[in-house]
Amino acid sequence: MGPNIGQRVATLLAQSGAAVACVDRDAQTAKECSELAAREGVDTLAIAGDVSSAGALHSLDVAVMAPVFVEDELAGWVGNAIHQVDMGAMSPGRAPLAVDAYREGINIRGLKLVREGVIDQQIFQLFSDNVRMPRYQNMDLRAQISANLAAGAKLESLIEKYGLDAYRESCEISLDLAEQSARERIRNLPDGHYEREEFLDYDHAYRLRATLDVDGDTLRFDLSGTDPQSRTFINSAEPCTVANMHNILACQLFPDLDVNEGTFRAIDITIPPGTLLSAQFPAPTSGASTLAGWKAQQLALGLISQAVMGSDQEFRAQAQWGWAFTEASWSGRDREQRWFSMKGDSTMHGGGARRHADGIDVANIAGSTNTALPSVESYELRYPVLYRSRGIVPDSEGAVSSAAASPGSGHGSSTASTRPTT
Repeated sequence: MGPNIGQRVATLLAQSGAAVACVDRDAQTAKECSELAAREGVDTLAIAGDVSSAGALHSLDVAVMAPVFVEDELAGWVGNAIHQVDMGAMSPGRAPLAVDAYREGINIRGLKLVREGVIDQQIFQLFSDNVRMPRYQNMDLRAQISANLAAGAKLESLIEKYGLDAYRESCEISLDLAEQSARERIRNLPDGHYEREEFLDYDHAYRLRATLDVDGDTLRFDLSGTDPQSRTFINSAEPCTVANMHNILACQLFPDLDVNEGTFRAIDITIPPGTLLSAQFPAPTSGASTLAGWKAQQLALGLISQAVMGSDQEFRAQAQWGWAFTEASWSGRDREQRWFSMKGDSTMHGGGARRHADGIDVANIAGSTNTALPSVESYELRYPVLYRSRGIVPDSEGAVSSAAASPGSGHGSSTASTRPTT
């Protein structure tokens, strides 16, 4: 098991490439990568990690897709995507000083990784030779391949039981029902026009702007007015931006519905190319998922919160969640002289409150499905790090009014103090 196996996504796609079953914001990755694999040929697995053509959230994400055949007919796709801990950039992991994608590590636009059931060792070695932790990352990549083989076998078994025609029909029904339920939910919102701005302060202050028009059973987002793409790693490519906005919609507006690609037929998103939220290759994007991509989430969260007010969905409005790249990172060599790279405590800000409920004290980004905070002991066991303290700062989310306060009612965000060991 590699060091980053906790962040993963599994996806089932219909023959057409439509995502029928998926979780988390990386579903867009899977969809784009399946289309890439289809173009390259469906006789084998494909690996894809390039944000401009394959839909990965940022340059550290690697997706592996595999076609599933039943009696020599393409039945569908299985796939998964994980955040690899390193892709050989100018610095371990993300590359905050990169001014183009070439400084962010190896760029993979789509390669045939498995041929007739056998891993192409040249392609595998190409990957291994370009990452800093091949011992762990090779296991991660092999796990991705194995996961697809297992998922493909289960899908084949399902189709053998019910038949290929029944399976294909159920996929289309699932997509249509998801669209129908999403449109019914949207029709409960009053028609209207809403606007939201966010700012991202890095090498200078960037403006990100979005509007939302609720029009009958359709939501129309327009991100025009967002600043041009940056020469820094904060950029988000369009697939990352769309995926982040879809994730907020799934978690805020449709959390009790079955969400798949059919859901998003009711959503229209316009993003002008060449902007901070639709950067064009070779713009750097290794920070996309946690910088401009997170801002796309905040834009969507703020707009939906406005749209639901005055409707029977008012309880879905939320304050903004904590936003920052909060993790502490160390890299180097341990006592056995093995290279290590550690990301610590990246989920230590709070979740936004609702009108009648507090937010989450220790949360990840809004809409995340991996809001877990590893134990101190697990970090110390795996890495040469010693924690001196970690805990919640009472009332750090803001003062509680005296009328609402009760003894012991304080909440807060978290803080940690650590020091490396040798």
